[in-house]
Amino acid sequence: MIDIDLPSEGIDYQVVSDDADGQSWLVEFIRGPYEGVRLKFSNIKINGITKQIQYTTSFEGTVDYDETLEYYISNVIQQIIAKAIVDKAVVFKEIGDGNE
Repeated sequence: MIDIDLPSEGIDYQVVSDDADGQSWLVEFIRGPYEGVRLKFSNIKINGITKQIQYTTSFEGTVDYDETLEYYISNVIQQIIAKAIVDKAVVFKEIGDGNE
């Protein structure tokens, strides 16, 4: 199901490429408030207990980082991860919390 209130791949953004090491994605925003900005995200961690996603980002282009941008990119990242899971294009590994 498509939620028209959320950014959509191919309409609002496109996945341009991934890094040579396969550990990150490069996304270009092609429409909307961040048009022309490229976002690279990596070091993705999903906490199954708290239901939170953590990641590292870097940008190409001028953008003011605020809560609106954070919400926007978190929706994009969730969609990309969900598609990668369906396509079996992502590998998961369990990591400790550092307290073990």
